[in-house]
Amino acid sequence: YTVEGTIEQVGADSRLGSASRRTVTLRMDDVRDDMADAIDPGMEERAGGNTVARVTDVQVEPSLIIATGEDGSVNVVDHPIDRQVTLTADIMVRETVAGPQFKGDPLRQGEQVTLDLGTITVRATVVNVSG
Repeated sequence: YTVEGTIEQVGADSRLGSASRRTVTLRMDDVRDDMADAIDPGMEERAGGNTVARVTDVQVEPSLIIATGEDGSVNVVDHPIDRQVTLTADIMVRETVAGPQFKGDPLRQGEQVTLDLGTITVRATVVNVSG
């Protein structure tokens, strides 16, 4: 066989960016208490034999609601079953000229991130990206 052609590229595509790890704070609101209790530090998302995200800390607090008392007073009280969950995770990202990306999407404050932690899948809002 004879193959003819031109070399288009040698080496990695620089647009893909380099791999690095970032510490990311994520928040979920109005999570049922049983779901909140199912998320633990050490849980991981793995892809291709590599850890792409590891939960390092979980903080669970009651969600707040406004309730009206029998006397007409307005009170802020804990929701009986909904929780606010704040996760800290070590996430493998691609550092691009446009900023870090996770699973091909921008990793910025206010963006949504989905983590498949094996026994539970969480969809959370990015609060902070550091590292």
